[in-house]
Amino acid sequence: MHLPCKETNMTTKCIAFSNNDVILIAWTFVEKLPGCVGFDIRRIAADKANTSSHELQGDSLPAMAGFTSDPDGAQGGQTTAQSPIQKFFWKDLFVKGLTPGQTFVYQIVPMGGTFAPGARPNLTPLPGVNPIFSQPIGLNANHGPAEAPASLACYFNRGILATQALSRELPSGRNGTPASGTLLKRIANPNDSLRKALAGDLVNVLPSLLVEAKAKGGRCYGALYELSDPQLEASLVGNKQLHLILSNTFDSKTGDIDTENAPAREALHQSGVDIIDRMFPDGNHIGHNKFMLLTDANNGPLAVLTGSTNWTPTGLCAQTNNSMIVRSSSVANQYLEYWTALKKDTVEAQGDPHALQSKALRTANQQPHSVDVPGARKGTAWFSPNTAQKSKAKSVTPVDMADVYARIEKANSAVLFLAYDPGQPSIIDAAASAQVANPKLFIRGALTNAVRAGNFVIDLHDNHTTPDDPAQVIPATGVNDAFGTWEKELLSAGHAVIHDKIVVIDPFDPESCTVIVGSHNLGNKASFTNDENLLIIEGNVSLASAYAVHVLDVYDHYRWRYLLAQHGTKDTWQGLQDNDAWQDKYFPAAGKPGNPELAFWLQAANTLPAHLPASRRPKAKA
Repeated sequence: MHLPCKETNMTTKCIAFSNNDVILIAWTFVEKLPGCVGFDIRRIAADKANTSSHELQGDSLPAMAGFTSDPDGAQGGQTTAQSPIQKFFWKDLFVKGLTPGQTFVYQIVPMGGTFAPGARPNLTPLPGVNPIFSQPIGLNANHGPAEAPASLACYFNRGILATQALSRELPSGRNGTPASGTLLKRIANPNDSLRKALAGDLVNVLPSLLVEAKAKGGRCYGALYELSDPQLEASLVGNKQLHLILSNTFDSKTGDIDTENAPAREALHQSGVDIIDRMFPDGNHIGHNKFMLLTDANNGPLAVLTGSTNWTPTGLCAQTNNSMIVRSSSVANQYLEYWTALKKDTVEAQGDPHALQSKALRTANQQPHSVDVPGARKGTAWFSPNTAQKSKAKSVTPVDMADVYARIEKANSAVLFLAYDPGQPSIIDAAASAQVANPKLFIRGALTNAVRAGNFVIDLHDNHTTPDDPAQVIPATGVNDAFGTWEKELLSAGHAVIHDKIVVIDPFDPESCTVIVGSHNLGNKASFTNDENLLIIEGNVSLASAYAVHVLDVYDHYRWRYLLAQHGTKDTWQGLQDNDAWQDKYFPAAGKPGNPELAFWLQAANTLPAHLPASRRPKAKA
């Protein structure tokens, strides 16, 4: 639940957001703070926090950037007490390793200081300005109703490779870039600490419904595109509760249609698993699903796991990905009907790969399915392929994407997204249309495909080309050249860098907030050519906020690196300023736009979480 923190005046506020992986804090003061050179951000165990005290509490968060006047250089590597944060929002990336279930309060301490030539800065809390505090918050995957919060859960990994931490963890390979071969070996080892850190919760979440089926005597029905992770494969091999449709990948260099999945496929067949091989002839059509559904002992549908994560070491660890578990018989029943239709389509093709994705399957997928999603006002499931023909005609908009585009174009305040390569037309075109219709719309997105992103970048470097905030869509990139204490980074260990397929619309609006997830690549091509699933969830602020944190976490990480690649260290890498001028963009002159990211987060301060039942909602004032 997101509530405003203790406020020292009408506009000073602080608010924290979280998902299962990261906590984000945003704050503001009534006006610019003279002499403030940044903020010390301190994490306090919630049961020990005293929000009425002005004393320093808890522990300062780690920091990277240092002051340019520091004799040791602008290298950071300390904490926010020595290298304060010169922003009004920040992420706690280190909370993940702490005690599960623990809650925290964040103390925001304005810092002042003196700077003498040849000496390290002497920083102290800014006199006359009291610290402010966030509300208690912890990492949280559950976003269902109060009586059953785990009935709707979402999970994100740490699959960003372009980090300084990873660069220092791996030996150097070609051209000084971290060795990708070493990375691939380590992330395939279930016991490796690097694999565990990058995969996060996903390594346990993906097989969780299989574990549940075995414990309770139920069954699982899955449809997978890629399967090559040894640990995940072990959860499938010999599993008598499992009914699996396993598709294939295509190697364009060798023409091989099953290089990646062949070992796991053979092991599954030999172990007696009920497996249906759904084999496409080339890469033009793919069985792109990654879902698993659970039924009870009587084969009654119970729950579905869906999302963007392929069951591979790179899917777990070397790409940004998400997975969601929805405990709803309504949702599970639609996925079971789709699974059954995929099986029927495969059997009736009689081994002819060109006969797959028949007219009957395509016709059946042309209708939306209204589903009950726990804690949400409304849910809609779409499946593909769902066009009358297999061509990729741009003149025809598939029914599922027409629904998605319409929602984006009706956005009131924000459109956020992550995608691999949605093709064209796609959500990017819809976002551009929405921006034209509503110039004040806050649009942020990041893609693996640089060309798609390049078509949409609107003067990213300035960030304020018009009185209204321009939309920004960026490609993923890393640090390509070492500078200062920064080392070269590894951008990818495969084709994808960002592999999420996410759209978030108006995340803080109880009525219009929408989350769009699944395996779908979010463009017309996928609906024409792929087996895909898409789940649209409306009216759950808690869920939408969690996805917004993930999207902007990924976006913010790659945005700075994109600027660095475009403009170099001269315009991008400046270290911390030893004065208060850095605040000016947050407190602009009258008539000038403020910082759009900060405004985006702070608009949630008084939002009522739509997922809370009426009994837990604050009563309206008379």
